[in-house]
Amino acid sequence: MTRRTVFRLAAGYIIGGALLIAGCGGSGTAGSPKVTGTASEGALIKGKTVQLRDAENKTAPAATTDAATGVYSIDVSGLKAPFLVTVTGTNGTYVSLAPTAGTANINPVTTAVVALAAGNPDPEALFSGLNAQKLSDINATYAAQAAKVTTALAAILPAGASASDFFTGTITAGKGIDAVFDSYTISVRPDSGITVSNRDAIPVTLLSVAAASVSPSAVLTGIPNAPATPAGVSATAEENAVHLSWGAVSGATSYNIYWSTTSGVTKSTGTKIAAVDDHHYMHTGLNAGSTYYYIVTAVNSTGESAASSQVSASTPAAVPTVPAIPAGVSASRGINQTTITWSPVSGATSYNIYWTNDPTHVMKEMGAAKIAGVTSPYRHTNLTAGLPYAYVVTAVNSIGESGESEIASATTSTVDGLALYSAKCASCHNPLAISEKKGRTATQIQAAITANKGGMGSLSTLAAEQVQAIAEVLGF
Repeated sequence: MTRRTVFRLAAGYIIGGALLIAGCGGSGTAGSPKVTGTASEGALIKGKTVQLRDAENKTAPAATTDAATGVYSIDVSGLKAPFLVTVTGTNGTYVSLAPTAGTANINPVTTAVVALAAGNPDPEALFSGLNAQKLSDINATYAAQAAKVTTALAAILPAGASASDFFTGTITAGKGIDAVFDSYTISVRPDSGITVSNRDAIPVTLLSVAAASVSPSAVLTGIPNAPATPAGVSATAEENAVHLSWGAVSGATSYNIYWSTTSGVTKSTGTKIAAVDDHHYMHTGLNAGSTYYYIVTAVNSTGESAASSQVSASTPAAVPTVPAIPAGVSASRGINQTTITWSPVSGATSYNIYWTNDPTHVMKEMGAAKIAGVTSPYRHTNLTAGLPYAYVVTAVNSIGESGESEIASATTSTVDGLALYSAKCASCHNPLAISEKKGRTATQIQAAITANKGGMGSLSTLAAEQVQAIAEVLGF
């Protein structure tokens, strides 16, 4: 069964270098010639079998990659160079060439090089069908194919790494060349040939050699560099928004913006606005009177540029407006008084109440009486018992007065709750001002009377309106 061979490369910049094959030590008889290296496919290939064939198509005893480092070592005493090695990892089968005893890392880059040199994009079949002539042909053009591949991949080699590291360098999980294997995918397979793509949500192919074209003469078009850093970034504040602009970057297909309300924003600390398709952007929905900090990067299929210099802008302070109309207005009755309550309104500094005795006509324009500069709750006193009182409330600040609330009304009680409490309750529960029953509702009082709690059954002659009147004075 043919396996798919895949690896991932991290975005960065390549430092070109010549292919070097250097000798190194390993397991086996001290001083004996060995082929050794690290097997990796993004993750290190650990605990897997490595096979080797020499120039005469002879095999050596298989080795197992180290369970911690992915390193292998095969004694090639009595065998003839060059050597071809192979290992199967999680994502596929990989091959590499050792022109002499020495270091030969095995990874998807070395696999692509061998595939071109052999004219065969099927790594598993290539090794299983190897003969002396085929290995000689691979060896003859291997160095040239290595230079061709690493030149084509130059734009995605990370800073500080050398192209030769793929073949002979020290491989450490998550670092250097191995860290390269996280943002790009190289595939070497018999149906699609050799491809390199990024790992975007919708991957973009950066390099491709059709299966039929995989040969020593194949032409590889180099992957384009990541875009340059955006310059000329500016930020202009507007009401609850910031307008950003910057110079267009050649080769960029989109831009990323990173923002914060704290200076020193970076790609890791800022909130990302991705895939901006023009070189200006309006950042809306911001808080008034706040400072926002920004950096911008340019993006193409290869990767993302370095971040621009930070810019900032401060949105204008909020302009005061007339308050909203109060909501939740209610009126409750008492003896010769009412109590009006409402929900607080943001930005209001005080409230006006307008009232009449006609619940259907309470408007300040129609002569309703005004009570100015009050707050909730407000007790309207010295009223006539048994009359309806209707109210609307407006909110006020330095800009002006809101519209009128919905009407709330209450009819003052004809029963003197205070007199009833003094006559019926004060002797047991203290005068009203210090009553231990403050806050009791009519329902609670009636339940205590019905249950004769504490002798309250003696009040069973009180009418419901009288119980309500007592509850109303207890609530004040």
